[in-house]
Order: sequence, then structure tokens, then C-alpha cells
Amino acid sequence: MVFPFDNLYTPKRVLHKPAIGSSFGCRNLVGGTKRLIFWDDFPPVAFAHEKTVPVPLFLSLFQGQYAEIQVSQSFNDGNEDVRWNRGVIFTCKQEGLWEPTSKVSPEEVRHMRNRCREFLFTQTLPEGGLRDITSCERCMCQWIVQGAAAQDAAPALRPPPSSQPPGQEMTIHGFADLAAAVQLPPGAVKALGEDLEELGAVDVKELTDDDWQSLGVWATLRPLQKRRLLQFVRAP
Repeated sequence: MVFPFDNLYTPKRVLHKPAIGSSFGCRNLVGGTKRLIFWDDFPPVAFAHEKTVPVPLFLSLFQGQYAEIQVSQSFNDGNEDVRWNRGVIFTCKQEGLWEPTSKVSPEEVRHMRNRCREFLFTQTLPEGGLRDITSCERCMCQWIVQGAAAQDAAPALRPPPSSQPPGQEMTIHGFADLAAAVQLPPGAVKALGEDLEELGAVDVKELTDDDWQSLGVWATLRPLQKRRLLQFVRAP
């Protein structure tokens, strides 16, 4: 379903998955020619374990912050500053996707996962699958536009449903007061609530400063909004 992005952006403009264990797996981000990161069958923890895409780089890169990419010292000092604020697509098998390793701690896994929005694909394909279907970027664009216009995306593209029983929506203690005190716009309130639910929070004051800064919505908040938020959760 996502292969047409290659033709849409053209393969030269797409950063494909590096070889696991590579010392310079992200070097092609340097130069500004890439427009999309598309890593098919990419287990983030395994690549972090092998330091192909180390945890600090993953966290900075996929939150729109500046990061140093390791490149060959034959051409420069061995590092180049990069800031990625374009699209990213990962695919991977679900089993064992976020299991910690001896080199990647559970806390690091949690922060990495907070950088991603997960979509669970469970639809069984008919016999033969997609082998007889031609990858078409025009069809994909039309499908996206039509789906957005109808505001009715295919069920396979929706995020996994909440584990809460029907009629028992997850509530986070102090969240409404926090949103009012920080004076967040409706869009930011919705995104912040979703991030906290994915984190499994039950009270806004149980999160550390690092937890707040690891949320995907954090990078979209303005400096004074961040300051008010941290002041609110630190207050006794």
C-alpha cells in the first residue's frame, strides 16, 4: 500500500532502509536532496541495538530537532548537522516490535515509541494478495484525497482501538485543568491527550520533565506554553 510513495517522490528523493550494522546508515540525509524516509520492514529497537540508527539519533531526528549524522571522515570531520521535518514511513511485523534488548532499555523503548504513530493492519488479503496489482502513485493520491474528503479512512488505516471496555473512556486526572492553565488550542489539547493515553498516564503529575519532552506533541508547543505546562505539573 505504501510502495507508490517511491514513484511519487522518485526513488532518488527517498531515503530507503540502511543495512543493519552500517556505520553510516543515515549519511544520505546530508545535502537536503531527500524528501521522504521510507523504511520497509524496519524494527527500530533492533537497529538501535546495532547502532545503525542509535536511540539519541532516532529521538532527535523524529521530533524535528537538529542531530549530527555520522559520515565518512574522508570528506569532512565525520559529522554533519541535519534537521528532518518531512515525512517518515516505517513498516514492520508486530510481534516483538518494541521488546527491549541488552543495549536498549525499556525507558528508551518507551521514548522511541512515543515518536511514532502506529497503525495496525489486520485485514486478510485474498489468495494471491497484491501480486497482480500494479503499484500506481496516481491511484494512491486519488485514494488519499477521496478518503480525506469523505473523512472516512479505511478501517485498516485507523489506529488500534483503545483497550478500555465500551463506555469506559480513559480519563487522565488533572488533564482538563492542565489544558486550561496552559491555554492550549483545541488541536494541541487533542494531540496531547492522545500522547498521554498512548503513554498510559493516569495523572498529569506522574510524568517527569523527560516524559513530557518525549511526547510527540511537545515539539509543536510554543516556548511559553511549555513553560506554563511544566510549572503546572511541578506545583504541589
